[in-house]
Amino acid sequence: MVVEAGVVAFLAYWIASEYVFNAYFHDYVDLLLGTRGTTFTAAIGLGIGLAGSAIAATLYRNLQHARSRLETIATPKLRGAVEKILSRGYAFSNFDDCV
Repeated sequence: MVVEAGVVAFLAYWIASEYVFNAYFHDYVDLLLGTRGTTFTAAIGLGIGLAGSAIAATLYRNLQHARSRLETIATPKLRGAVEKILSRGYAFSNFDDCV
């Protein structure tokens, strides 16, 4: 993963350097993004927004599913343990007896 990040950083530096020092590349990028820059920006922003919304919805759905599974698994065990303790007749007269 660190190697991939290094490669991406190197390629980003390379493209930025080409843009600054290569007049033909500079003109090409300006021509390409000058006519379609707003379209690209809108498409990228929309894509990021939709992807983020989809990820958030998926995580929320997984959270709700996990929560419902935990409730069905843990509730009978807790309920049974509480009923067993209460059936033995353990009753505390005040808080000092609990500690």
